[in-house]
Parts: sequence; C-alpha cells; structure tokens
Amino acid sequence: MIARRWHGRVPAAKAEDYLKLMKDVGLADYHFALAAVGGIPASDAMPRARELATRALQIDPDLPEAHGMLGIVAGHYDYDWAEAERQFRIAVKREPLSPHLRQWYATFWLASTGRGTPRRFARFCTASASAPAS
Repeated sequence: MIARRWHGRVPAAKAEDYLKLMKDVGLADYHFALAAVGGIPASDAMPRARELATRALQIDPDLPEAHGMLGIVAGHYDYDWAEAERQFRIAVKREPLSPHLRQWYATFWLASTGRGTPRRFARFCTASASAPAS
C-alpha cells in the first residue's frame, strides 16, 4: 500500500527517501512485534518503534502506517489513550488503508478501548480480507 501511494507521486530523486521510509516503518513494526511476544523488553522496543515511526513521518507526514504505530505506542506503552486516538484518527482518515493498518486499528484501538462493536470489527475484517496485496 505504501508503494502504491508513492508510485508516480515522487520524482526518481526521492527513491532513496522511499526506501528509508519503508525501512523505518518495517523496523518500527518489528520492534513492536518483538516486544509483544516477549523477545525484547518493551522498555527497549517501544521507544525505538516510536523513534522509527517518527522518522518515517519526516519523509511522509501523512503516512498512515507510521501514525498507526504511534497510536499503538501511545496507547499500549504510554497509556496515553487521548494521543492514541489522535494518531489512529490520522491513520485511518486516508484511503486506501493497508490490511495491516486495518488489523492494527481493530485490535489495538477498537478492541483495546471497548469501541469495537461487532459491526465495526466486521467492516475492518472484511475490508482486510478483500484488500489487494500490496
């Protein structure tokens, strides 16, 4: 999805920025996943995930995946649910959403805050299942 949003939008000179952005978003997700399964302490992983997502936003300030990761870190590490809501609102306002981001939103925002009605979950799960591969 990130590649699709960037395709044709940036000059070839920005290809290096795109690669940095992809690396940073991927590494942020990796650090979060390691903390989630107990591979490394959250106190090490989550600040690093935040740093990487913030760095990706320096390249593309509207990048939904980076805002989604910041929402996860704010809610599940900082327990700052107001900031988590703000980040997730930014993340989901721009279509198309990647299946990965839809899953984060449903799991780490809707379910965690009790805002996930069966209808809302179905909307995000159905959209994730039918979304084209990125």
